[in-house]
Amino acid sequence: MSVKKSNSWLGWTEVFLLILVAAHPGFSATGLRTDLSDPKTPTFHRRLGYFFESISQSVEIGVFPQVYAATGLCVQGGEYISPAGLLQKGGFHKKVRSSAKSYNEDLARRLWEVSESLTGVTYQALQ
Repeated sequence: MSVKKSNSWLGWTEVFLLILVAAHPGFSATGLRTDLSDPKTPTFHRRLGYFFESISQSVEIGVFPQVYAATGLCVQGGEYISPAGLLQKGGFHKKVRSSAKSYNEDLARRLWEVSESLTGVTYQALQ
């Protein structure tokens, strides 16, 4: 999809190529587990959380798939970028095939409809 943006008072028009790409960070120590310091969190869950944080890759490595998806010159719409390491849990980036369900257009349409219904936001321009 291309998006045209114009600024009449400057007299110029820009055309952007917009592509949709998915990416995930793998198993990264993001610090988002705020419950680890909450005394109300069961001890076992806190210890397990700390263990997983200790074996996770750093955020600096985990961000590579997202940065590549956003800026890679060879990235094409519809691609899925993942960590290149064992079981796609860590490492730099590579293109992979997503799960079979992610290619199901009926499920995608239904998800879109439910999302619009729950949020009250519609995107008429995309229809």
